[in-house]
Amino acid sequence: MTITSDQIIAVAGLIGALAVIWGVLSKPFKAIQELQKSMDKLTESMEDVKETVDMQGDMIYQLLNHAATNNNTGGMQAALDKYNEFYRH
Repeated sequence: MTITSDQIIAVAGLIGALAVIWGVLSKPFKAIQELQKSMDKLTESMEDVKETVDMQGDMIYQLLNHAATNNNTGGMQAALDKYNEFYRH
């Protein structure tokens, strides 16, 4: 069996066509991967914000509770410790 130049050209053309198709089809996939990375970062940021808001809410509660009862210094100290750990690490 002999391989003709037409067969070589046909195989090379097929390989080239497959490469072009792969390039076209992989672009949306890469865009989706980048979007997923951005979504993951956003989710992490939202979790950090939630943790901060929860901590601040607890601190406000402890201050109001202390002001109303003139007690609960242990709760206030725990809130302060949590604040210091979060912001001064």
